Amino acid sequence: MTDCARLKITIRRCIMRPDIRDSLKSLRLNGMVMAWDELTENGGSSRIESSKWLLEHLIEAEDTNRAMRSIAHRMKSPSFRCTGTWPGLTSRLPPWMKP
Repeated sequence: MTDCARLKITIRRCIMRPDIRDSLKSLRLNGMVMAWDELTENGGSSRIESSKWLLEHLIEAEDTNRAMRSIAHRMKSPSFRCTGTWPGLTSRLPPWMKP
């Protein structure tokens, strides 16, 4: 699976999550999970409903940002693997390195 496909899946997951608490938990924002639980227990449902769209937007932006940083990190430090040998190279290698 390519990095672009992973990013699309991550974004779709975030958009399709109806529960804010689960979204915060999946992003490992534990302090915000506790604050969300506190808000919902205190019964400020009208305030919560009016700002729910903002929270969903912020969660989506955070999830997208993390996915983009992950891709950028992978692109900065590629791992080059040697899959073959050049002709004549093995003859110049020390005995302990020969295949």
